[in-house]
Amino acid sequence: GAETEGFRQLGFRGTSIVVNNGIDPDEFHTLPDPEEADQLWPGLKNKRVILFLSRISPEKGIDQLILAWEGISKKDCYTDALLVLAGPDDRGYRRHVVDVLKQFNLTDRVLLPGMVSGRDKLALISRANIYVLPSYSEGFSNSILENLAAAKPVLITPGCNFPEVVSARAGVCV
Repeated sequence: GAETEGFRQLGFRGTSIVVNNGIDPDEFHTLPDPEEADQLWPGLKNKRVILFLSRISPEKGIDQLILAWEGISKKDCYTDALLVLAGPDDRGYRRHVVDVLKQFNLTDRVLLPGMVSGRDKLALISRANIYVLPSYSEGFSNSILENLAAAKPVLITPGCNFPEVVSARAGVCV
């Protein structure tokens, strides 16, 4: 795969084995009621939810997502939509994200719940209308797999290295 080729270009000539990430799809077949997420995060109530669920990190493309959201969120047909940026802060990047959201006057149109896991994460996935990962570079995203297993449409970028999303007609790559 691409990982092995990258190591070869660096001069590694030994044996390589690629062990793919994986998830238990059964965990995502019976999700909590979406209202559980509304109880945890009341700002979700009566909103369409665009979910980003990954590290809050520069490589994840949050900068281009915020720029896109700034234009989209101004349209009358999206006044009921909320962007959720869920995930752990990586190297203090969350502070930068908050500053950019303030700069674009988007703080009331974006929810930053921080790290979510377990049942809370499943409730948030259940509540999402669409999952988005605009990453510049991914090896193999468990978060994309989880949302696909939950039958959520996904919006990804070529950097996600997941062309099967488009070939399976499970989402869009832009």
